[in-house]
Amino acid sequence: ERNCKIATLSVDPVDSHNAWLQDVVAHCENNIKIDFPIIADPDRKISVAYNMFDPGNLDDDGLPLTIRAVFIIGPDKKIKL
Repeated sequence: ERNCKIATLSVDPVDSHNAWLQDVVAHCENNIKIDFPIIADPDRKISVAYNMFDPGNLDDDGLPLTIRAVFIIGPDKKIKL
């Protein structure tokens, strides 16, 4: 109805996403369906490009951890929000 697509980004690997999804669905009584992509960004290339990280908060490998962020990207590929 809004003619938009939803996607999520995580620095966790795809296997971790799949395990998380199974856990979420298993614990929901309303039989939810997750039908949007979860993009893996383990090397942080996308996160860094969108400035989605906290440089003072590092994981065990010394890579910055991401912060929660919402972006609306228009058809012209420019960030609107």
